[in-house]
Amino acid sequence: MTDTDVPIILETKALDVGYYKDLNILQNLNIKARENKITAILGANGVGKSTALKAIFGFLMPNAGEVLLEGESIINVPTYKKILKGLAYIPQQPGVFKDMTVEANLELGGWTFRKDKKQVKEKIEINYERFPVFKREEKTDYRRVKWRSATNG
Repeated sequence: MTDTDVPIILETKALDVGYYKDLNILQNLNIKARENKITAILGANGVGKSTALKAIFGFLMPNAGEVLLEGESIINVPTYKKILKGLAYIPQQPGVFKDMTVEANLELGGWTFRKDKKQVKEKIEINYERFPVFKREEKTDYRRVKWRSATNG
């Protein structure tokens, strides 16, 4: 199977974006993220990595081009609908919610499903299985520890 046989999940086409209408930080950005493949945006400080991600998620409105999720444009799609489709933006600053417990951070991650408490609880348990260090370890229950203490940051 070649890469061209693998479905494209997220794509930008000829994307121009910047913080001002007349000054594009990125011009003609084309990215294809394929199903079950790792896609990375690499570059030195200040070359537009965060700008690209902000445009993809909708924090910045592109001046031209398209952002497609599973083949459908997500420009002007409300944030909550993007999240429900599986797209999320995680800020790069470490410890944005560092004064909350690990468990409170995970509960916040399930905000869009807050009315379905059973689903939120199941998803949190899946994450504890994925990252067992945050579950009970001998004397420390990291679920109740503030994030900054649990992650040393």
